[in-house]
Amino acid sequence: MNSKPKRFPQALKAVRHLKAQDSVLAKIIEEAGPVRIELNPHQSIYEALARSIFYQQVHAKAAAAIMNRVKIACGSPDQFPSPEVFLRTPETTVRAAGMSQSKFKSLTDLATRVSRGELPTREQAEKMSDQEIIDALVIVRGIGPWTVQMMLIFTL
Repeated sequence: MNSKPKRFPQALKAVRHLKAQDSVLAKIIEEAGPVRIELNPHQSIYEALARSIFYQQVHAKAAAAIMNRVKIACGSPDQFPSPEVFLRTPETTVRAAGMSQSKFKSLTDLATRVSRGELPTREQAEKMSDQEIIDALVIVRGIGPWTVQMMLIFTL
């Protein structure tokens, strides 16, 4: 089924249960094959949420292009700018790269809260319940429960 069954035992148990309960769903599960979600064990919560902000309400290609221009504008073309680097970069520079005012405000709030230690780190979040993580992160402008839930799925 999954090449890493020890990593997601609850998911495998859930799939077996669903297949046993519904023959139509079982056929669909078999046709679709195993879910392959590649987690990046090195991505911080800050970067995951910042990327979510970039991708909100815009086409993925446009978001990627803007994000890459912002990375260059912040002086870090090969990596996502740290909160401190983002906060040091003038708003006019970041906005000239194509970032909207609203996204700039959201990213500024996120970077400020991370630099002040107001949000959990990845290591801290791994010891928290999903609801505790959601409650801790929805205080950031532009981050709602759905965004945090997606971050939980694809980052943690």
